[in-house]
Amino acid sequence: MTFKGTIRGGMIQLSGPLPFAEGQRVNVSIVPDESTDDSEPPFGSPQALLKAMHEPPHLDPTDVDLLERLIKDARLPSRREDIFQDEEGG
Repeated sequence: MTFKGTIRGGMIQLSGPLPFAEGQRVNVSIVPDESTDDSEPPFGSPQALLKAMHEPPHLDPTDVDLLERLIKDARLPSRREDIFQDEEGG
């Protein structure tokens, strides 16, 4: 028997009532719903990223330039010396 639900606040909210008596013990297996209905795309998926890019708030180009500059300025220099070479050279 399969039921659909949505995770909200760390809990699963089922889309309808269950046909079991109150207090009935059940076994539960959880798998992501891969159906192609109009539901929200899975968190972190390419579809979710594209959807977020097309929804407000839309960034001003100067904000994007500032973010890229801050990322560039925060980069740490890479080490060029061989860290596995001992002081004797071998």
